[in-house]
Amino acid sequence: MTKKLLFSFGTVAVASAFAASSYSVTLFDESVLDGKSLTPGQYKMQVNDDGVVLKHNKDVTKVPAKTEFADKKFSSTSVLYNDQHQVTGIQIGGTNKKIVFGNASAQKRGRSSSVNSVIK
Repeated sequence: MTKKLLFSFGTVAVASAFAASSYSVTLFDESVLDGKSLTPGQYKMQVNDDGVVLKHNKDVTKVPAKTEFADKKFSSTSVLYNDQHQVTGIQIGGTNKKIVFGNASAQKRGRSSSVNSVIK
């Protein structure tokens, strides 16, 4: 009985570790992500192993992305743009997690827009 109970807790812990993470991100300006136009507003962002799902009202945008980790935690959530107002990355406040979209080298030429985040 004890072995079954420990196995059950272990299975739940592993499943939780692989579950998608969910965050809230606010875009203050018209933005472009992976060729798709995003209107200003608050988005729920779900980070999966192979990409990101952004939900705003009834609009759902799925884009490929990769997750990188910084040496220290970001103090606030920042949306990173290039010169064409395309989203190139999102630094998630309160974590050391950075979501990278498309060509990572484009971020070096870009700018960032810092926003307050709600981490769920």
